Amino acid sequence: MHCLLQKLILTRHQFLPDPNTRFARLAVLIRRTAVPKPSLLFLPLLFVLAVSQAAEPAPASREAEIGEVTTLAPLDVSDIYNRRVRNLDLAGRPTLVYFFSDACTACADEARVINLYRARHREFNYLAVMAGTKEEALRFVQQHRLDWPVAFEAGTFIAAMKVTDFPVRVLVASDGRILGRGSALETHDKQDPSKALAEFENWVSARLAR
Repeated sequence: MHCLLQKLILTRHQFLPDPNTRFARLAVLIRRTAVPKPSLLFLPLLFVLAVSQAAEPAPASREAEIGEVTTLAPLDVSDIYNRRVRNLDLAGRPTLVYFFSDACTACADEARVINLYRARHREFNYLAVMAGTKEEALRFVQQHRLDWPVAFEAGTFIAAMKVTDFPVRVLVASDGRILGRGSALETHDKQDPSKALAEFENWVSARLAR
């Protein structure tokens, strides 16, 4: 019995080491543990977050969106019905100017949307502008039922507005200041006119509120 008691005491001392070495043994035990460290567990998640944030473009500032042309360039053109359109003809209320090309697929896709917008919002001036001939403008209007005043052979005005690709939409204040400038609508919205119309309306409203 005495021998058994001595063995139990020795065993107890093996599991309860001297306080001076207890923390050192605990550190060794932690290092030998197979459980990964918390920082390593979160590395994949941190990597995914970093990549997603880097890929997401920062919202453009007003200055970056508008660019170097901040007021409507000098305008003196004729539309397909031989009506003259000048800056003074557009003064007094906001104007939406839509730059397009008859060879532009996105322009054809958006014709229905901008028609819907004009039918719903009569508080603006509207002008669609192209560099092509009157015949090309008439053909585009007939094929895509574009219901905006359309100016043709407006290359000088297009160049002055620094438009190099199509479509481009420009929102002009009643005093000629440019409030916003945008390109094609989102591709997934073009298939649903109501969604694309909402996108167009939100774009205009946000720039009027600036």
